[in-house]
Amino acid sequence: MTGRRSWIRAEARALLPAAAALAAACGDARSVVLVVYAPWPEAVLESVEEQAETAWPEVDVRFVRLDDDRALERIRGGAGQGDVWWGTLPRTLESAAEEELLAPSGPYWAVGERGEPQMWHAAQQSPYVLAFNRERTPLGRAPRDWVDLRHTRWRGEVVMADPEREPDAAWFVASALRHWRDELGDSVAAWDRLLELDAVTARYLPDTESVFRALRTGDAAVAVVTQAEAEAARHGGADWLYYRHPESGAPVAVRGVAVLAGAPEPGWAGRFLEMVGTEAAETVVRTAWWLPPGGAVPADVTDGSGAAPAFLPGSPRLWPLDAPSVARDLPGVVERWSLEVRGRGRELY
Repeated sequence: MTGRRSWIRAEARALLPAAAALAAACGDARSVVLVVYAPWPEAVLESVEEQAETAWPEVDVRFVRLDDDRALERIRGGAGQGDVWWGTLPRTLESAAEEELLAPSGPYWAVGERGEPQMWHAAQQSPYVLAFNRERTPLGRAPRDWVDLRHTRWRGEVVMADPEREPDAAWFVASALRHWRDELGDSVAAWDRLLELDAVTARYLPDTESVFRALRTGDAAVAVVTQAEAEAARHGGADWLYYRHPESGAPVAVRGVAVLAGAPEPGWAGRFLEMVGTEAAETVVRTAWWLPPGGAVPADVTDGSGAAPAFLPGSPRLWPLDAPSVARDLPGVVERWSLEVRGRGRELY
């Protein structure tokens, strides 16, 4: 219920059916237990739990806060007993769909009037940005677009997380490649763009924390990260960290949502999906800095256009994205990138 911790330990999950039966026997008004797997920060989950339980007095929303791998393991093993999976990486959801672990769903914010139900939906997005240390790189010198990074001044000055280790870095490679291929009409030219970026990249670091450390210490001048990652660092005390939205646009990182196959409460699961793209969107924007791609951002948190929250800097130009297609292509793209791009850019450019 509202006011308690908004997630439960995996070890206690087996007790939920008995707990629900006991609550019903005791006359608890919340006769429906809706279980949602979600790795979001607790502040997000607590707020969304309160929203849902205020709107639905008969529903007890229970969040299970597990990372993607642990959640997938439980769902595969049949121990999940859950209804919704929210905040999940696209490749994980695509794998789950291929294994028939998800049920078709069609929230209006995702499919609109003409769409058909899908196995999962891109529920939140965060554009990739060019981040830099304002104390070391003057605003007038900081790059404004991807094309600026081709200049020799940035050779060996760019860092990003390792696409072979970090899912959002892998997603950047695959989604950027897809956009450049469509824009240029030439797959070879699109791979050349990745080679040009590799030519100026000093290192691919183990994680985003290492990326920000390199910017802080001056080991790098520019980093490719998501806006959500940059905002999390800024709100964590990195007031030296600035970023720009590339003028020509950028790919977006994605977190998805799906109804689980065999969900005990499929109807309420569908209603929760509607909330994810509407009322809950404001909570996620304000607390975790992820934008909703399907539903409009609430008017009171936008800059007036309805496209971006006023409290987030810049106006991102987001490249179109077919998330399921990119998710399916992701393993092959990263494997080829590792063989044909990583460390080879400097040999060619």
